[in-house]
Amino acid sequence: MSEQISEARLRRFRQYPEYRDSGIEWLGEIPVHWSALPIKRVCRLCYGESLAGNERANGEVVVFGSNGPVGTHDSANTGAPCLIVGRKGSFGKVNYSADAVFAIDTTFVIDTRHTNGDLRWLYYTLQCARLDTISKDSAIPGLDRADAYTRMIALGSIHEQRAIATFLDRETAKIDGLVARKERLIELLQERRTALISRAVTRGLDPNVPMKDSGIDWLGEIPAHWCIAPVYARYDVALGKMLDGKRVTGESSGRYLRNVDVQWDAVNVKDLPKMDFHLSERGRYLLRPGDILVCEGGEIGRTAIWGGEIQECFYQKAIHRVRSRFATEVPRFFYFLMYALAKRGVFNARGNSNTIDHLTAVQLRHYRLPIPASSEQHAITSFLDHETGKIDALIAKVRQAINHLKEFRTALISAAVTGKIDVREEAS
Repeated sequence: MSEQISEARLRRFRQYPEYRDSGIEWLGEIPVHWSALPIKRVCRLCYGESLAGNERANGEVVVFGSNGPVGTHDSANTGAPCLIVGRKGSFGKVNYSADAVFAIDTTFVIDTRHTNGDLRWLYYTLQCARLDTISKDSAIPGLDRADAYTRMIALGSIHEQRAIATFLDRETAKIDGLVARKERLIELLQERRTALISRAVTRGLDPNVPMKDSGIDWLGEIPAHWCIAPVYARYDVALGKMLDGKRVTGESSGRYLRNVDVQWDAVNVKDLPKMDFHLSERGRYLLRPGDILVCEGGEIGRTAIWGGEIQECFYQKAIHRVRSRFATEVPRFFYFLMYALAKRGVFNARGNSNTIDHLTAVQLRHYRLPIPASSEQHAITSFLDHETGKIDALIAKVRQAINHLKEFRTALISAAVTGKIDVREEAS
């Protein structure tokens, strides 16, 4: 569907009067007066230079690696403007700089000394040349210069190259602006979502209810009829099993969750690893539907609820299993509480920006949380599921629109540099 949208948008541009088969699969047909040439005939790829890490922190010249800027230096080794092409690491990635830079030895460099073509046109063309698919080194993937030189590209006159560059600079800037505005919209929606959750789980749904001081700095006032209790008074907290790969025998093995498998309100159960869980410990580490999973490290406090997605599953030490002591507790309410705490930065060390390395079981057990009655917990979670569901649906639509814009951007660049559209008048 997204490809059809891109094709439909491209139809508004005119085509060249006549085409011929380029003989190159990825290029397809090109304008009859264009040439299909190997990159070697169009530009020269020059190796970057070695630069120690401790020399990338001084000066005003940007240091470029294969994936972009990696520091500053006091001198440049390129002309201006220039292209920096990834050779190792993010091989095949193309960056453009209007200024002279220092390109390190994981890159190739092209500036006006190394091509007779328009450099900005070449920037767009190399993005479509699929250089990131060329690698002979499986241990450390990289772009070999000899292989890159054989990749074919379509070449029009210098006048057409400049027209294509002018057109794409303008059109991609428009698209990038739209994408930026939509990404900002997502940020605002996520902020609204967080504020909605935080308010509901700390102040309830009734704006007119009498309030009282909770005595907790991060919490402030709570409804007067709510109570405050440490986590251990309502929930049992247990850390998962320590992973020991050397002692895996395959006997009594079971699949287990890692920190990375627990995301906000989602649990991955695909391709889970296995380790031994002996009969004496299976009951301790076996998950039950309704168990709350809290990440000890990484994004500290990230929480999801185990829904019994697979029949038998255990959990590793990087995760706390939080289990209700009473049937009246609502795990979903605890999930929203943890979300509010994490987004408020409550798990930051002493309230500053340096997060603690991990959330220990002792720390988690002693966090004091607001506890409404079971009926109110149910009401709050129902409200939040409904309202956050609407926000999430809107965010998903905006993300889909962003994906379509990015796909159209890619298709537009490809169509212009391969001559599928004639942009000479569009660029004027």
